[in-house]
Amino acid sequence: MNIFVDFDGTIAGGHSGGFAMEKEAMDETNKQFIKRKINDWLYNGHNVIIVTRGINTHIDMYFDTKLQIKHTMNSFRKGLPAIYAPTLEEYSTNGTEQFAIIKTKYVADFLRQSKTKSNYSIFADDTQINVDKMKQKYPDMRCIYAIPGDYKNTVSEIDAILQYRKQEAGSRKRKSRKLNKKKSKSRYSNYLSNWL
Repeated sequence: MNIFVDFDGTIAGGHSGGFAMEKEAMDETNKQFIKRKINDWLYNGHNVIIVTRGINTHIDMYFDTKLQIKHTMNSFRKGLPAIYAPTLEEYSTNGTEQFAIIKTKYVADFLRQSKTKSNYSIFADDTQINVDKMKQKYPDMRCIYAIPGDYKNTVSEIDAILQYRKQEAGSRKRKSRKLNKKKSKSRYSNYLSNWL
């Protein structure tokens, strides 16, 4: 699965700095939680993509120095989280509604690079317009409105969707195996009847 998440206020309880209006710093507990969850998601074969309005140089430095998480910027590499973020100029010249559209473009770029599909994706954001624009652009994507700052609840919702999809995939595999067995038996019976 692709896990697209906003950062500040979504999987982060506070703010990572930059030009955010509310500059509550994240506490150490939240930082360790983020590191654990990102590593857990990656370990289980998921793609983790931070889709943020935070300025690219700020969020890049934050991941490097404060979180110490290796990542890519605006690009896909299996096994590493990807961060999609604007330049200072893009940040300064676009408002909230434009950023909702820009986030859909970040998602489109990642889907193209990773050769994955939107129905194989989850998107979580603590800004309603971002969630609405994503649903509009990708109706088959699971979109979650994250209560600002309630990162544990947001991550629990994401994990519940992942667990459900895993069970669903297991069920499809079992049905497919049963169907293949039936087909195989049927072919064998036809072979025997033709041979005899």
